[in-house]
Amino acid sequence: MRACPEQAGTRPQNPPNQVFVRNEHFIQTKDALVWSPSFRTQLWLYSAASYRNTLTVRRKLMATAPVELRYDNPPREKNVILPDPRHLLALFLRRIVVFTCVFALVISAVLAALFMSRPIYSSTASILIEPRKADPIGSTPVVPGLPADTYVVDTQTRLIGSPEVALATVRELHLASNPEFRQTDRSDAKTTVATRAGQPVAMSLDEHAAMTTLLKHLRIQRSGLTYVIDVTATAQSSEMAAAIANSIARQYLLTQSTAKQSETELAGTFVSSHADELRRTALQDDANLQAYINSHNLMSAQGATVAEQQVSSLNEQIATARANYAQALARYEAARGQLSSGGSGGVGAVVQSETIRSMRVQEAQQSAQLAELQSRYGDLHPDVIRAKRNLADVRQQIAAETSRILASLRADVSAASSNLASLQNSLGGARSSLVANSSAQVGLADLQRKADASKTVYTNFLQRSKEVQALAKAPLPDASIAAVARPGEKPLWPNYPLALLFGGIVAVMLGLVGVAVAEYLDDSISTRQDVVSNLNVEYAGGLPDITKLPKAQAGGAPEDFVLDHPFSVYTEAVRNIGAFLKLNRPGASKVVTLASSLPREGKTTLAISLARVLAEGHARVLLIDGDLRRCSASQLLVPGARHGLISVLNGKVSLADALLKDPRSNLAVLPALVKEMSSGAFQAEAIGALMNELRKQFDVIIIDTAPVLAVADTRLLGWLSDATLMVCRWRKSSVKAAKVSVDVLNQSGARVVGTALTLVDTRKYASIGVGEAYGYHRSLSTYHS
Repeated sequence: MRACPEQAGTRPQNPPNQVFVRNEHFIQTKDALVWSPSFRTQLWLYSAASYRNTLTVRRKLMATAPVELRYDNPPREKNVILPDPRHLLALFLRRIVVFTCVFALVISAVLAALFMSRPIYSSTASILIEPRKADPIGSTPVVPGLPADTYVVDTQTRLIGSPEVALATVRELHLASNPEFRQTDRSDAKTTVATRAGQPVAMSLDEHAAMTTLLKHLRIQRSGLTYVIDVTATAQSSEMAAAIANSIARQYLLTQSTAKQSETELAGTFVSSHADELRRTALQDDANLQAYINSHNLMSAQGATVAEQQVSSLNEQIATARANYAQALARYEAARGQLSSGGSGGVGAVVQSETIRSMRVQEAQQSAQLAELQSRYGDLHPDVIRAKRNLADVRQQIAAETSRILASLRADVSAASSNLASLQNSLGGARSSLVANSSAQVGLADLQRKADASKTVYTNFLQRSKEVQALAKAPLPDASIAAVARPGEKPLWPNYPLALLFGGIVAVMLGLVGVAVAEYLDDSISTRQDVVSNLNVEYAGGLPDITKLPKAQAGGAPEDFVLDHPFSVYTEAVRNIGAFLKLNRPGASKVVTLASSLPREGKTTLAISLARVLAEGHARVLLIDGDLRRCSASQLLVPGARHGLISVLNGKVSLADALLKDPRSNLAVLPALVKEMSSGAFQAEAIGALMNELRKQFDVIIIDTAPVLAVADTRLLGWLSDATLMVCRWRKSSVKAAKVSVDVLNQSGARVVGTALTLVDTRKYASIGVGEAYGYHRSLSTYHS
């Protein structure tokens, strides 16, 4: 950190024990204005690189007076979650060559693999799992059908791909003799394979090798959540692939049928061996039951004994007799009640009698005739008296017929009562017989249960034996072939569109990985961010490569370009660097040193271009060639020089004799000659005195120096200069070398104000960073043209 006096200002309105920082970018290597009460003046602190340096200043000020450091506008950290896409695009474009090479290499490898690979065909057969399938003969199978469970389908999928099914397919299609399925390595070959029945099946080594290869050529998977299982086989011919898929499906169904048949036959043998014994037991139980019935007089018909049938019949007859008695009694009581109340028209038996009905008609006719005669002749007329007598006779006949009907109802009640009493007496005798047989029914029920059980078991075994015999002849599998595999027309592999698609995706991914690796391993300086973050100095600008400029702006030697093309992009870039160095301002730095880490980084070209541009602005400009070993600037501008810088320092010639004029500009040149070089040529006193004299004669002095890491002369010249500009070649200069050079110059007391990049390719988008003006070179190209 270096401090130089500035114009004294008035005392700020702060307590005398504070140091006031006015720049909010103080932490980001910006300049800061600090006031100290001990110095009674204002100091300009250059390159306040970190908070650590700030604490150093604070400790120095605290030694003379108590101070306190605070921020006027504390810096705010920007919370960045995602990277700027422009930076990513710039990074990608910088490494486009790496990406293209990796992409082309991967695509070439994919194409080579496609053309060299053999065609592979695939074919698929579908198997439908049918859980709980009904038997065509209507019998219950010995081996129950598969339950309607999704896990059963997964289990059957594993069984389809079992070694048993694969071995059967190998033998059916004779794959052991097929070169495609024959293996040379048989170190793990076996000679047996277990089946579902648990019986091992012998096989040869060739069959085992073919079976192992076949299982690798199979892909068996469930079709979604359905009961369909797809069997996909691959082979070098479409016919063989279809044959394998169909054979696997057939052998699976055959294996399942064989397993079912074996288990059914086993069950049939068991059932037949026990059927005879069960028949004898059933016959013995029936004989015991019949003997007990005969000995206890428990014969029955229609499921009941004789006593039970008698009691039941009597109960029914008594119920009927009681109903008849109640009905006759009700009719009689009703008729008698109607008669006692003085009327017989409501008696049911009377109303239903045809005789009574005809008499009622006669009574009505006589009543009508009587009424007519009374109205015509009066009560004393003989016809009226005769009509009254006829009406009384009819009514007397009706009363006699009603009495006869009532007597008949009373006789019906007596008969019904006698019938009910007789039936009740018969029921008492039948119940006595039923009670006598109740104790015998207990033993009968026990014998009946035993006989029924024996008969049922025997019947079931007999029926099951016949069903098993029928099922053993035609076992049905729990699956069927839903779709037969067909030979395919197009091979599964090579699939050019799919391979190129995945190859392109992999190529892009590997290309991006290559870009990331190249960027990680790249130690060169390419962007403004590299300069600011790695070198910890300001970015002065970029100098374009004139060979990459448009034809209208290209051509000529680099050192003459600013004179031949004064309005080109290159010349404007040189002017921008001069503006950064503030060389055109009154009271600004007069002596500027251009330094580089290594040779051939464009430092001499920039020094000549900058000096010529400033000289064209009517300023007194001097270019000093400080590279005593190469003398590049002298050879380009004044190749015929006889005296140089060393002669002036040694006092052999005067300064006026050594100074030469640039033939193409108003630039003054103090050359360097290789022949004058000697050890200890640069002495601080002599070069310091020369600089003081040159400051009086020239407005701007530019020094072209040797590489910093090569010689120590540049450190001395930088210390004597007002400003030092680091020059780095775009994408060539090492970050580590440039950082070491900046540290060396700072340690020697030089003031490194910034870094400029040379030979920048402006035709590439964002060639030196998104924040650089050259990122918009396409939009500005027409302006400069």
